[in-house]
Formats: sequence, C-alpha cells, structure tokens
Amino acid sequence: MKLLKREVYNYNGVWLIMEKIEIQKEGLVTLLKRTQRMANINGKMIPQVKGTILYIENDKVRTFNIVRDGTSSISSFCEHIHSKDEEGRIPVADISLLLGALSKHSGLITLTRKDNKIKIQSASKQTTLQSSSQAQAFAHTKQTIAEWCEDSRRRYEHTMMLNPDCYTLANGEVVKPALSITLNSDFLCSAIESGSMNGQKIENYTFSTMKVGSNNCLILTVGAEGRGKTETLLQENVFLGNTATIAGGLDNVLRTVKGDVTLLFFDLTPYGGGMSLRLSFAGGCIFQRESVNAAN
Repeated sequence: MKLLKREVYNYNGVWLIMEKIEIQKEGLVTLLKRTQRMANINGKMIPQVKGTILYIENDKVRTFNIVRDGTSSISSFCEHIHSKDEEGRIPVADISLLLGALSKHSGLITLTRKDNKIKIQSASKQTTLQSSSQAQAFAHTKQTIAEWCEDSRRRYEHTMMLNPDCYTLANGEVVKPALSITLNSDFLCSAIESGSMNGQKIENYTFSTMKVGSNNCLILTVGAEGRGKTETLLQENVFLGNTATIAGGLDNVLRTVKGDVTLLFFDLTPYGGGMSLRLSFAGGCIFQRESVNAAN
C-alpha cells in the first residue's frame, strides 16, 4: 500500500492533519451501502444507519454502527484502500448524500477530510460535501455521529471481538453459539429473496428445525401463503433448538457478498434476548437480534 504525502492545514488557529485515502469507487460504494443497510420496515425502505465514521487503519477503511433503534443490531464492515496519508477518521454525515455524489465519479478516487468537509476527486472531477463529525447520528437522538460510532465500536469490540465466534455479555459472561453453519452467499440470498414473490416485501425471515425424512434440517421460511410462502432447506443434519425470526435488511447486504457466509445462532433467551444471528463474511459482520426481542 502506498503512503500519500502528509498535508496540514490551519483551522481556527489550530494546525490539523488532513485525512486522505485513495480507494476504488466501487469498493467505497459497497462499504457505504453495507453500512447504510436499507431495510423494509412496515412497508417502507428505511436506512438503518444515516451517517458513519470511516476509520482508516492499516490497509483498510472500517465502519462500526449500531442501527437507528439503538438495540436490534450492530455491525462492522471494511474495504481495502489503495493508499493513505496516515491513520485517521473521515466523518460521513449522510451516507445517501455521499453515495449520490459518488455516482458521478468512477475508478480510483481520493477522499479527503478538511474543514468539516469531504472532497471526492477522480480523474476529471472534484466534488465537495459538508460533512461534520458533530452532525446528529439520527433525528431522534442528541448524540453526534462521532459519539454514536465510538459507542458502536466499543460495544462491537466487546461483544464480537473479545471472544471470537462467541457473544460476550456486558458483565463479561461468554455465550457460545447454539448452531454454526456456513453457506454460499448467493444460495442464502436466493432463499431470502423468495419472500418477494408476487409483490411481497421482505421484512422477516424465520429459521427453524424441521424433520425431513429421518434428518433434522435447518429451514428458512419467507413470505405468506396468500401470495406465496416458501421454505428452503439450508442444511441437513443440524438442530436449532428454538425458532429464530430475523429482520434488519440482511438481504440487501447479502446482494453485495461473494463467497461463503457463516451463520452463528445464539440463544440469549436466559438473558431476555431471545434468539440472535451473527452473519460473517469476508469484509464484514452483522449481529442481529430476533425481531420480537429487538427492544430488550
């Protein structure tokens, strides 16, 4: 990875270092769309994350975000960068606005933070957007993007990274997965998207154990019988003790994934959390609580 020349600027009498990265436009778009995670909520497509912080670390740029309701899901995604000036943070006050600006650029772009603005520069174009880390994370909270993302990062590192492939509670107790399986991302995405037949809108998907012959099998159920209910056999010879109904727009993330995804199911019923799903793949991880327990 190439290191860019470090630049400084004077802001209100203080000399600051200008954060700058070079990254392929399509890679940045994928990172932002995964982070934003559009989801169908009561018939409307709503972004689960409005703004974020791009953390520049080593040869990657990362995001950490708890979704808008503050409880139902936490995620982290990353993308390789071509070059950087140093470790740093680039605030994205509104992901939708940045995606709109990126749609007019192509190829390798330079993304620079300066004076509460971000500048996008490609081969022949330059776009500037206002983007402050002090912008509200969501309309319903007083927390800034910087505060929301720092809290998200702290909680993600504690729950997801402290004990790999496990879930760590706030008190330090470690919960092991009730079931772990690996599937092809296209296969899982197709199973979920079956719920959109005949104009249905995908909101929830249910994982359960079903007897097929003499085998216990993991089944994914989507849709309603009125327009088409579909059951897909995900894997044979596995057992999930409790049914898990999951929401959160995972299908919109899976459309951007190639290769395998690992599904870890956690039974948090003894802690008032019901069933939860951790979805991991190269470039990201999502922890999603069961729909009926998302507010606990």
